[in-house]
Amino acid sequence: MRIYFLTSGFKRYVRLNKSSKLLITSFIILFFWWIYILITGATDAPANYWFVFLYGLIPLFGGITGVALSKGWGGHQSAMGKAGLFLSLGLITWGLGECIWSY
Repeated sequence: MRIYFLTSGFKRYVRLNKSSKLLITSFIILFFWWIYILITGATDAPANYWFVFLYGLIPLFGGITGVALSKGWGGHQSAMGKAGLFLSLGLITWGLGECIWSY
């Protein structure tokens, strides 16, 4: 899958890997699920809790990936590695909080 960008008059493309395709697909699915919840007006249905649980998996997996990638930037020994590590840890806690709240 190629996504084309028009930059300074030149056409360039970005190839999407499997994780990018999975992320985009999950956002599209969750978007339409959210629209469904809004249209039905459900506030305390199992569909809402499952939506929040699955929505929380996105930052959780992103944080886990970020922790692994921060090692490539020097881990806790460089400023960029620390920034990536702590942002990733924040994503992990956000994802865990969403998953725990939905339970």
